[in-house]
Amino acid sequence: MSYANSWTSACSGAGGRKAEGLKFEPIDTSKIKTYSLKARKSKVDLERAAVPYRPGGGFKDFMASMPGILAGVGFREVVSAVAGAKRGGRQVVLGMGAHAVKVGI
Repeated sequence: MSYANSWTSACSGAGGRKAEGLKFEPIDTSKIKTYSLKARKSKVDLERAAVPYRPGGGFKDFMASMPGILAGVGFREVVSAVAGAKRGGRQVVLGMGAHAVKVGI
């Protein structure tokens, strides 16, 4: 029995039925090249990482705890734009999908 056939026979579908039609061979890893994580360029470094928010702190402390990368940067930009609109006497309209509501944000 080949590897693929033994894997197929070991897989079960919903209700304990055998998974049918699975035909694959093991991945050929001979051409995969690896390199050290130290040599890899990354968007993340400790200087820009988030720090734990301390309970009892204010909103400024919360903002200071946000990471200086990826969504942390975007969040700061949104907060700055909303604050600027408020200071300028302009209205702010928020549009968002239901996911944020669904997860309780």
